[in-house]
Amino acid sequence: PFVYVAALDRRTGPAVTLASFIEDEPFEVEVPGDDQIWRPENYDHIFRGPVSVREALERSLNVPAARLGEQVGMTRVVELARRLGIRSPLPAVPSLALGTAEISPLELARAYATLANGGRRPTPRMFVDVVEINGMAQESRPLDASVAVLDPATAYLGVSLLEGVVDRGTARRIRSAGLKGPIAAKTGTTDDEFDLWFVGFTPELVAVVWVGYDEPGPVGMPSSRGALPIWADFLKQAVGTEVRGRFAQPRGIVRVDVDPTSGALALSGCPARKPELFLEG
Repeated sequence: PFVYVAALDRRTGPAVTLASFIEDEPFEVEVPGDDQIWRPENYDHIFRGPVSVREALERSLNVPAARLGEQVGMTRVVELARRLGIRSPLPAVPSLALGTAEISPLELARAYATLANGGRRPTPRMFVDVVEINGMAQESRPLDASVAVLDPATAYLGVSLLEGVVDRGTARRIRSAGLKGPIAAKTGTTDDEFDLWFVGFTPELVAVVWVGYDEPGPVGMPSSRGALPIWADFLKQAVGTEVRGRFAQPRGIVRVDVDPTSGALALSGCPARKPELFLEG
């Protein structure tokens, strides 16, 4: 998702809109300084031709994400990830577009919380007070304020994309699990199913699930079957099956009807149309 948000970012000039199309066709790229050729493939090894930005993320298609990473530039993707709060090493190589760097669940939670928080990056805290047995606070440290690092409208487009992952994409099992209301999420499965990730958020909370072995080995299933059910069970216990609130739309967003086959502005006489979100202008 950070590749897509970097491509949508108003600060650096949007490279795509949510109505844009990306080629899901075989391609190869030379790895800098490695003299190797990288040929990304989708999880199901199927190529679909041109796909919309929404479909590419909702279906977690690797090839369009890799193509978009090449178009945007991995340096720009790394810069965005840093703004969102990821501090672990992020090599600016083509495969980073698919999440090949190792980071902690806490870092990932912070980055997604920034999207959910309208572009304001929170400061994680493990505790607020140290309390003695008699209930007296021994030490008190106020929570650090959040910092604005991303345009709220750009963050909202990212949230909208991730809502689609739940409603139509690889995380749609969330709905079949009986969870209703505003939920945005992303599945993630590494090569050979060594690591299963699931990140999901509501207007009130963000939670990350990682499934894997201390000594890396195949789990034997994708994250939609391994990590997603754990997250769904947690959310039911935390908030129930009816998620409260809504993802508030900020200023700077417009809704326009487009032709779903081309992504162009829908005109009178178009056989089909669908609403899409854009940055104003």
